[in-house]
Amino acid sequence: MGLALPPYPDDYYRFSHKGVMALFDEFDWQSVYYSTSAELEFVAIDDQPNGADNRMALTGRSKEGVERKYLPYLMVNMLGTKRVPG
Repeated sequence: MGLALPPYPDDYYRFSHKGVMALFDEFDWQSVYYSTSAELEFVAIDDQPNGADNRMALTGRSKEGVERKYLPYLMVNMLGTKRVPG
């Protein structure tokens, strides 16, 4: 069992998936994924307690021996349909 790490805060400035959902609330989102710089690496973004951001975070030690948590390069990919008014 791994160490429970605190979640990353939501970041609406860089248009996270939650930011896009807030801006386009008239859409139903079917697919929401992160892709990374690794070929064919897609990770579903979900509402699990230890979200995709934390599951993808890597931990490493610097030269000074300080343990750091960081994310690989991420891009949000979303597929949705606009709801018909009425």
